[in-house]
Amino acid sequence: MVVFKYGSVVFVNVPKKMQTGLLGKIKTHCKDPIPSGFEHVDGYKVVVDPTIPSSEAVISSSGSHLTVRSLNLNSVSVISTVMGQTVALDYYYVVVDNMLSSFEDLNSTVEKTGTFSAMEKERLFKIVAENNSIFIGMVSKLGLLERSDTAWNHSSYVGAWEGMREEFELKERFENLEFKLNLIQHNTRFFIEILHNQKSDKLEWIIIVLIGFESVLMIMDMSGVGERFFGFLNFGM
Repeated sequence: MVVFKYGSVVFVNVPKKMQTGLLGKIKTHCKDPIPSGFEHVDGYKVVVDPTIPSSEAVISSSGSHLTVRSLNLNSVSVISTVMGQTVALDYYYVVVDNMLSSFEDLNSTVEKTGTFSAMEKERLFKIVAENNSIFIGMVSKLGLLERSDTAWNHSSYVGAWEGMREEFELKERFENLEFKLNLIQHNTRFFIEILHNQKSDKLEWIIIVLIGFESVLMIMDMSGVGERFFGFLNFGM
């Protein structure tokens, strides 16, 4: 069993019943675990063939399985890393699609009313924060743009690493998610600029009112009317 910090758990030759029990124990140490039955699950077949030359160690199959010389720490590291990433991407896909749906509702509301309510502002800022968090998580936590340490240090595992990444279309799925996140970021930036302009307009009106009030006071003072209205202030002093 391999547990990743970003939330994925990879089981190797672990019975289904035992997997459920282990997941339950792991979730007790998680901050925000996914409810049972809603986890994103994927599987991959690994075939052990001792006849593979030791210089190759791994042969990546064109099908939905991987053939290895032995199931050692290096092969498990490569396999579990890719499996952990693909399941995490499935989770991010759901989150990003929900964000797009929420943003669509927000856009529809603003289109009808032309203004932002306090609740809509809060939703907008949450989307911005979540968008940034997901992008940072995919790059830094999942390490989707980095090569596996095992594949980097042992050239015989490069084929398995690249083959599995191609099998699960990690690059294409990451680029698709990146496109959606950039779309959300672009649109949220537009709405934030609108909010900023609305705030600027409000401040401008406040300044105009203050200038107008000051002008009225000046006219009253110059015409002598101000003495009747504000004479009591001098009297009080």
